[in-house]
Amino acid sequence: MVIQSNYFLFLGLPFMGLYLGTKFAAFPELYKGPSDCAKGIDGGLLWEVELYGIEGLWWVVLGILSSIGFGTGLHSGIMFLFPHLMTVVFAGESCGGFAGMTTMYNHPCKFQCGAKASEQPAMTFFDIWLRACLPFMLWGFGTAVGELPPYFVSLAASRTQGSRDEEFDKELEDAQTKNDPFNQLKRWTINVTEKYGFLGVFLLASWPNA
Repeated sequence: MVIQSNYFLFLGLPFMGLYLGTKFAAFPELYKGPSDCAKGIDGGLLWEVELYGIEGLWWVVLGILSSIGFGTGLHSGIMFLFPHLMTVVFAGESCGGFAGMTTMYNHPCKFQCGAKASEQPAMTFFDIWLRACLPFMLWGFGTAVGELPPYFVSLAASRTQGSRDEEFDKELEDAQTKNDPFNQLKRWTINVTEKYGFLGVFLLASWPNA
């Protein structure tokens, strides 16, 4: 269990206590957000740190939900990530560039032009990529993590029952008797997951349809 691990007890729990104590007791003013977006007034120092944490967690959790889905077919990329990217592009085009603009999804002052179009350098593809790469990478990381629960469930079942899946054994036997490229790739995939376990599943899940 995560809550029983040493990492949680000696790192996670003290961090949570420090965060809650500083936000609600010691320094609540440092978590105060921007008071006037039109004037470009930023929030407190710890508010910005908190915002980055929330932003990162937001995309990772959405990636996990998109991968797991809980049987709902939820695709958070179509619902959140892809519309966000389109909004980033439209905002950059309408403002003539990204100078002085924040494009963080959870920022209260997002997509407000920071400078006149005539005062900004020409917007390039690389500018858009810089604004979009981190949310996409975090979301993709979440989708890879979401592929792991079935692995852990099957691993726990095999350890407790001491048995193998008959359908899997039949599939493996069939793959070993054929030498076409598809079955060679199937054997390679099975060998990677059996040899590297968690890391193998995670790396394969990081590449779509691997």
